[in-house]
Amino acid sequence: MVGERYFRIAVIFVALIATALQASIPAFPGADGAGAKVTGGRGGMVYHVTKLDLNYSDNREGTLRYGLNDNNFPYNTPRTLVFDVAGTFWLGRYGAERGHNNGWDTQSRLNLGSNVTVAGETAPGPVYIMGGVVKAGNDNVIIRNVTICPGYGMRSFEKPDEGVLPTEGDFPDSYVYDAIDISGREIMISHVTCLYATDECISANERARDITMQYCNISQGQNYPQADAEGEGRYTGHALASLLQAGSNARLSMIRNLYAHQKGRVPRVGSEEGTGPINDFRNNVIYNWFGTAGTGASGQPSQNNFLSNFYLVGPGGDDVSGPSVVYQSGGTEIFNGYSSSATKAFVSGNLRDSNSDEDPNDGISADSRFSNVAAQGSPYVDDTLGLTLTANEAFVDVMSHMGACWWKRDFTPTHQDINDINTPDERLVYETLTGTGRIMAWADDPFDDDPCEGTEWRELLALRADTSTGEAPFNREENWDTDQDGLPNAWEIQHGLPVDVANNNGDFDKDGYTDLEEYLNDIAAWPAPGPIVFIAQTTRYEEIGNWLITGNSYTAGRGSSLVSQLQWQPSRYDTVIIDDAIVEVNSVGQHAGILYLGTETDSAASLTITEGWLKVADQLIIGNQPEATATLNLSGGALYTGLLSKGENGTLSLNGGLLQANQVTFDLTNNGATLAPEGTMQINGDLNLNSGVVALTLHSPEQFDTLIVDGQARLGGQLQVSLAEGYIPEANEVFEIVTASSCHGVFDDAVQTVDVGTGTFQATYTDTTAQLSDFTSF
Repeated sequence: MVGERYFRIAVIFVALIATALQASIPAFPGADGAGAKVTGGRGGMVYHVTKLDLNYSDNREGTLRYGLNDNNFPYNTPRTLVFDVAGTFWLGRYGAERGHNNGWDTQSRLNLGSNVTVAGETAPGPVYIMGGVVKAGNDNVIIRNVTICPGYGMRSFEKPDEGVLPTEGDFPDSYVYDAIDISGREIMISHVTCLYATDECISANERARDITMQYCNISQGQNYPQADAEGEGRYTGHALASLLQAGSNARLSMIRNLYAHQKGRVPRVGSEEGTGPINDFRNNVIYNWFGTAGTGASGQPSQNNFLSNFYLVGPGGDDVSGPSVVYQSGGTEIFNGYSSSATKAFVSGNLRDSNSDEDPNDGISADSRFSNVAAQGSPYVDDTLGLTLTANEAFVDVMSHMGACWWKRDFTPTHQDINDINTPDERLVYETLTGTGRIMAWADDPFDDDPCEGTEWRELLALRADTSTGEAPFNREENWDTDQDGLPNAWEIQHGLPVDVANNNGDFDKDGYTDLEEYLNDIAAWPAPGPIVFIAQTTRYEEIGNWLITGNSYTAGRGSSLVSQLQWQPSRYDTVIIDDAIVEVNSVGQHAGILYLGTETDSAASLTITEGWLKVADQLIIGNQPEATATLNLSGGALYTGLLSKGENGTLSLNGGLLQANQVTFDLTNNGATLAPEGTMQINGDLNLNSGVVALTLHSPEQFDTLIVDGQARLGGQLQVSLAEGYIPEANEVFEIVTASSCHGVFDDAVQTVDVGTGTFQATYTDTTAQLSDFTSF
């Protein structure tokens, strides 16, 4: 009993440590701003979306609506929504049986639940939520990698079931709504695309606080004529960006978003309550607006940071004159606070490019174009002010990485072929880069039968569920996730996790993120906009608290300097720097794009891999500077890298574990590790195999693993050869597994045959090669 009590106390103690760690980490690597620490569905259940919603009342189990409804689950149950289907989730009054009907009304809405993560990145295709508004009225929500397109509401405009049809000259002006309307708290909206809204795209009302909108595409409102409820029936257009009206000292962060083809309110700030919110409007790209991009409101207070945004003047587009659509040229002004006392603003680093020369890199300062504001001498600073880039850096970052599932598009700032545009995000990137496109009055005009009208909108509508079978256009294959824990079997096998036991709430590397979050962070990762540097809080590579990316500095009152920074766990895309630190990898699932071990002349860096694996997608450099002392120790686990190089004072110790590299640029000595080339391992120097293993796979006479050594090869240790599944060699096949300028010694001292499971090879040696031949089948 005593032992059992101590065991229980130990378990509780470990659980408390894990809870504290989870509370201190960001929602995911790269999460910035006021909503950076939102937890969403962390530690809860997994809900599989298996059906496309057919209309606003479709609440079948398996639909998106069912999964978001708190009433369908035990009280306050955290949950993560993963997608087994993809396509268009339709919120309108009717389904696809009504043709291209866009009708929706006040009932056509989707309410985000509480303690929820919506993981659009898990879907087998695009996730489009169309025909209604998304209401973010609950707390602790993460929504990522989905596209929301409300369209226009038509309750009084079209009711086919009641014999009410639109009449030429009418406008669907009964209802206007946002794509996302926020009244909740602790909400992270990341890499979400919002298009074709009929009021603002994303707005926050008086209750909202601790909100981040980052890397979103908040663009292309529908600026058609509609009766303005606040304008005594006059017609106006509502292609608007963001109305930010949160209450006193509420934190709202708008970071690295694209606002393209919006009439205005980029953003509109000011609150009807108290002192107003603290709005952090930072590193956004604003393209093509009318008149003045952003505004305040007379008598409505707000506290604002406008930091390093890029304003790109565009060609304008469709505006409203009475009930008519007319052309208006693009606006050139930046911000009018409408109050030199209520609208407080710290303004720094903003650029404007107005020469329309298709070169977005020649902007000039726009800081003087913030008028009628109470200028602040230092930024509003608290723990929500994270990474700040220059405006030019932000422009490239936003164009490359904003929007839903950015990694699935083949379109980048260096690739501007209009023929390769397949999605709204790709179109808007192209138009922003080339100064084309326009503010549009319609997405899908019901009175215009021109096949070129509303093509994008209708293409998205076409991805609704099949009207006869209910089938989605995109579906996961069977046995994708055997234990239904949200983790695909293939990913679990790669990480040594069980495929038949749900482990979504495990923590295989003990870093605070659950196993499910590790998977989400892996597939939804995007490149950090700068090097990620190790800071020595602990020695663990795995923990996000040990990594920082830094950006611009600002004066933060009393002459002190504010250095912007953000915790960011390295991914396969990132440049990683370790200087003057002792770092250890002892878990699977660790990544880098380029890893510099020792970059300063007086640095002394050490990286040891004892268990698990580290995958460096591009290259690993040991001692990047001539006088930098750096050591890489491989004693267990595995290191995978494309290129492995070192400086004069760089040291590699191979005493255990597994090394897989495409190229090693120096003399390589193995004292106990396994060298396992995948294809070819090129060694630009000598190879000394004192001990350890060389592990090779033969796929065919033309495809097999090999070591190519520019210098001398001294063979020793064990040779392990395996055959690819289904391949059995013939007796006359020869495989040159080691080639060198000169070759000495043999594997395993004297063994001349190699057992491959289905037979044996004769190992032969010449002055320059080691080869296998004379296969004998058992």
